[in-house]
Amino acid sequence: MLSIQDGPKLAALAIVVGTVGYNAVLLLVVKPMVLKQMRKELGTEVSIKTLVIRPLAGVFELRGLVVKGDTSTTFATIEKLRCTTTGLLGTLSLAGPQTFSLRCHVPWVVGFRGKMIEHVTVEGCTVVVDEGNGGFWKRRDARLKAKSAAKKRRVLEKELRWRLLHVDDKDAVRKRLELLRSLDGEDSESDDEHEAYMESAAADWDAEASSPGKQSYAERLQAARERVKARVAARVQARAEDQAQRELQEDLRKTYATIRPAFDDELIHIGSLAVERCAVTLRGRKVRLDHAVRVAAYCGTMRDFQKLVVKRVMTAALADSVQHKREKVREKIKEKAGDAAARLNETRAAMRKKIFGAGQAS
Repeated sequence: MLSIQDGPKLAALAIVVGTVGYNAVLLLVVKPMVLKQMRKELGTEVSIKTLVIRPLAGVFELRGLVVKGDTSTTFATIEKLRCTTTGLLGTLSLAGPQTFSLRCHVPWVVGFRGKMIEHVTVEGCTVVVDEGNGGFWKRRDARLKAKSAAKKRRVLEKELRWRLLHVDDKDAVRKRLELLRSLDGEDSESDDEHEAYMESAAADWDAEASSPGKQSYAERLQAARERVKARVAARVQARAEDQAQRELQEDLRKTYATIRPAFDDELIHIGSLAVERCAVTLRGRKVRLDHAVRVAAYCGTMRDFQKLVVKRVMTAALADSVQHKREKVREKIKEKAGDAAARLNETRAAMRKKIFGAGQAS
């Protein structure tokens, strides 16, 4: 039988077992999941030395983060990346809204509309960008653009199918559906259409001229005029079709702009971000950050936030590097000026000694 005196011992044992179990789950389950998600997101090898997660306190910390590049050179290393949220609710908000289509033209969303982050701290960041080292980042951007275009087409297709059930002008909606299916996610225009047309017409004319047969010059001229008229008519028709297609594309763009708020990316709210001790090597040119860069009270999408941070950090690093180089140049100028003054004094002393003798030179 357990006595009352054994209660504190059991409580201490339970705390120790819980702590050990939590650290074991963090090391064996959570850390591989985080690494897998980061590798999937970036498309390259990622490693973490230490992972600290306190969901109740809203603390997430990565130490020794290394991002490999496409070459043997490491793309980025971060000594410490720390993120704090507003407690448990802030931790839950990091998951963002979870969207379920359920075969409807309006999604079913569960979760927070945005992410609530209080502070983000980045310390000891080193980035090296050279030829071929950051190719994975371009592939990531292309993958995100393709994913966004596919999502846009799915959203528009569901919306147009829903409209097809209720509008009277069903042919117009069907045309938009056909155009949407024919699009590949990229707007492409042919710039050499006129050149191809002129080359084709010249080839036909040369072919007719090389084998005139029994036709007279007037007959060949009339045939050439008819071919030109046919080509002009075809070109006018093609332009009309292109104009109609552009109008349909513009209508699709306006339709998506109308329904986009229901499908747009979630927002993030960040109270403050601080980047300290950052060094960037961009194709052999090295810049460094001598003071902390801060961003306060940001609200927007993650993509815009990344662009803002990169712009702020690079601008400050370039300014600090220029100032550092100016200080080095000033130091070198002072050093050379001191050496020149010392040599000048030595020369003057030698000349006095030579002219007036040892006694007078002193």
